[in-house]
Formats: sequence, structure tokens, C-alpha cells
Amino acid sequence: MLGFNNDQLIHTCVQTYVQGAGKQTGSLILGPMPTEADIKGQDILIVDEVWDTGMTLDFVVRYLKDRGSKTITIAVLHYKPGKSRIKNKKPDIYVKMTDAWIDYAWETARIKGKQPISVSRQTKPSRIFKLDPPPPVDID
Repeated sequence: MLGFNNDQLIHTCVQTYVQGAGKQTGSLILGPMPTEADIKGQDILIVDEVWDTGMTLDFVVRYLKDRGSKTITIAVLHYKPGKSRIKNKKPDIYVKMTDAWIDYAWETARIKGKQPISVSRQTKPSRIFKLDPPPPVDID
């Protein structure tokens, strides 16, 4: 259907929000990230639940471009244009536009102490990058 096999899926883990607090940390907290060998020359589809400030997805796009990706397409469930800090850019594909806070079921489960299978169980970040001040970066 989409033209790829499940062995071609790559998982990344990048977050800025404090779980259960509804606020950003001011840093990008990185879990497992793909290597240049995984990315170089590849057409990449990034799938995420929300483009809020856009800072996390902007970082991921730059990370992938720096490692030689061929093309990058961003698909999200929710796009928040009023919250975006990335000038003149938006996701390539989105289901709904809103600026409201969204409680996703997988986050609610974490708050209640249940760990959904799809959420990384990594206990400590591999790297932390400060976001202050945010870089004025285009996603081209």
C-alpha cells in the first residue's frame, strides 16, 4: 500500500514536553536516533501526532538532512498554526488544524502509570539539546 516493508521503519524518540505537566522543558530530549547508514539517500516519511511549535520536527528534519536523506515528508494528525515557531512552513500532510491543547490516549495512559506498548520504555535520554534561543530555521 505505502510501498515499503516494516523492516524499513525507523524509530526516533525526541520530546520537549514534561510528561503530565503540559509544558515544555526548553530542551530537546533525544532517545534512539537513526544512523547515517539508515538515512543516506532515502526518501523519508516522518509521522508524528502534532506539529505544535514545530521545533521538534524542525530538529528531526535538520538531523535527517545532515545525514544525507534524499527527500523528507512530514505527516501529523494535528497542525497548530497559531503555535508554530517555524516561519513559512507547515507539515506536508495533516488531518486537522487546531490551536487547542490535545490529550492523546497514549499520554493519558502514561499519566495514570500505564505504559502503552507503542511508547519507548527508555529510562534516560541519550542526549539533550538546549532550545533557548530557538534557531530561526526553514525546513527546506
